[in-house]
Amino acid sequence: DGTRLVVQHAGEPAGREVEVAPGDPLAEQMAEFAGAVRGEVSVETGGREALAVVAVMEAAIASARSGTAMPVG
Repeated sequence: DGTRLVVQHAGEPAGREVEVAPGDPLAEQMAEFAGAVRGEVSVETGGREALAVVAVMEAAIASARSGTAMPVG
């Protein structure tokens, strides 16, 4: 139902469950993703858009670490 999220960081032996309330946007995204994996629905955003988001997030992380603006992509 998209209301269960398990987070496991690299090097940790097991994940920990993070509570996600029904109606939460993250829960809705997780439910949509699970439905797409099962072939029940099509995703709203495709792979190209998702890849662009990852590029922005990686640049934001690098910028936060370095304290300078970083190029996207």
